[in-house]
Amino acid sequence: MTRAALENGVDGRWRVTGRLELDTVGALWPQGTALFTAEGGVCEIDLAGVERTDSAGVALLIDWTRQARAHGGRLCLCHVPQQLLAIVHASGAEGVLEIADEPA
Repeated sequence: MTRAALENGVDGRWRVTGRLELDTVGALWPQGTALFTAEGGVCEIDLAGVERTDSAGVALLIDWTRQARAHGGRLCLCHVPQQLLAIVHASGAEGVLEIADEPA
């Protein structure tokens, strides 16, 4: 299993890498909370490094979006993998998550 990680990337974007699954997202939850409390404004997260995901990964991103909004900011996801997009569409979360039009 590859751990999930949240890292400061290039151009002010943050990167999520590894597997966003039920057994890995718990470690990322508090990191996102700290990020959105400190950042404000628009926070971009690059998901190109996500190897695999499930509904827990989508739930994490929805919660991060909620937290960003609660602190007066926005969360924008880019390079979203097809597997994650499929779960987002199946769950009806398209209107909740802000997804950039950049292919993964």
